[in-house]
Amino acid sequence: MRLAKRMSLGVAILVTLFGLTCVLILPGFPVGRAATTPAPLIQKGSSGLDSSRQAALEKLYSQLKNGEAFSEEEGNILRRFVAGGALTELEADLLISRALFAAWRSGRDERRDVQATV
Repeated sequence: MRLAKRMSLGVAILVTLFGLTCVLILPGFPVGRAATTPAPLIQKGSSGLDSSRQAALEKLYSQLKNGEAFSEEEGNILRRFVAGGALTELEADLLISRALFAAWRSGRDERRDVQATV
């Protein structure tokens, strides 16, 4: 009986200390900053998009113009890139990795060029 009371008292004290710690420490942290800030937009020619990414995207756009198969969204992203529109790093990397995967599936030697950019 005594042991049960001690255990419940110990648990109550620990929970109280944890709650007090949370109340005192957590308000100092910026809440949700990572979830609320938009991803930075990177435009063609800006310092955020390095030359190897630009070259890879330009090569993909030339393949698109030559009639190679691209999904509708990939084509839209490439056309936006060439028009000077904003691209996120994720979009650029996704298109480059898509080209690497397509080259791997077809067994072409172009994958070395694309792999050098990734």
